[in-house]
Amino acid sequence: MRLLISIIIVVGLIIFLRLSYARKSVRTGLLAVYVIAVLAITLGTRKVNDVTHVIFDPFVVYERTIKSVLQGWRTGGWAEAWKHLGWYKGQLSSIGLNVLLFVPLGHLVPSIMMRFDRWWKVLLLGFMSSLLIETVQLITKLGWFDASDLLHNTLGALMGYWIYCKWSGARKRPRRT
Repeated sequence: MRLLISIIIVVGLIIFLRLSYARKSVRTGLLAVYVIAVLAITLGTRKVNDVTHVIFDPFVVYERTIKSVLQGWRTGGWAEAWKHLGWYKGQLSSIGLNVLLFVPLGHLVPSIMMRFDRWWKVLLLGFMSSLLIETVQLITKLGWFDASDLLHNTLGALMGYWIYCKWSGARKRPRRT
């Protein structure tokens, strides 16, 4: 349900920006609200955990899910494979949420700051923003430091930039030298 609500919010925001031709001041305000919301979601809703959790393998969820589904397939066919996939529904949903969380960043920042006119700049911004959040979570013990979050947040920022380019014609701008 959280994933569906998140999809609706992100799509709604992007459609609003597309259809409204929002002024720069409105986009800047939306970016400020977005940053506050991300900080509230990633830091403000957590309780301090005495145990520090660090996961460096960004593909561990995929590996475990695939192995489990294949095991289910071997033991009971489609029904068992589907059951095994269901065991990882929460983790797969979390991946989707991490991607969606950074889509607005990749869309709003280039629409406000012209210096973010290339995909690799948005990639770097998404990665550094996610790294900052993960590091703060590690230091304050308000969450886990998870490399998969870095990967998926960065992917979300790139998706937001791709949508921005498609809808705004940003790729048609001349390159700076």
